[in-house]
Amino acid sequence: MAINLTMKEQINRPDERCFECGAHFPPGGACRDHLDAVLALETQLAHERADVWDRLGAVTHFYAVGSYMLQHPEGMGGTLAALHGLRTQLARHLDGLDDMDAIAARVRSEANGAARVTRRNSDPIPTWGIGDWPVSIIDVLAAGLDGYCDAVGIWIQSVRRELDARAPLQT
Repeated sequence: MAINLTMKEQINRPDERCFECGAHFPPGGACRDHLDAVLALETQLAHERADVWDRLGAVTHFYAVGSYMLQHPEGMGGTLAALHGLRTQLARHLDGLDDMDAIAARVRSEANGAARVTRRNSDPIPTWGIGDWPVSIIDVLAAGLDGYCDAVGIWIQSVRRELDARAPLQT
């Protein structure tokens, strides 16, 4: 029987794996610490390899944060509608239907109203029922600076494949 730990319980059990993505926790930390490490890696990439980051940074960041959010639907605190919107935007970009400017404009428009993106205590907790993702944030971190952008591309494709197979979007 699987035991689902809350984010607070996970922080206190660093020898365990994240129940949402399956990654091992960093020593003394939680899975969210991996996201902070990815953001730090992006900052390093922007400073040390500006030519790469100028070309790929916006898309790579969108894919990395989107992948993490989709693999951590409970821990990131988004509503079902917000996660559905994120999946849709990522799919449209991956399929070449929208560029980053179109996505940014759509997100600004949708977020500039009564729609909430943060879950309230009374809202349903989104879950895909996937805790054994084939690619997780630790695989991206293992790629290091040189392989970061490629690893993020592999990660987002893996997330999409798994979600499409195991939790298809309802349109």
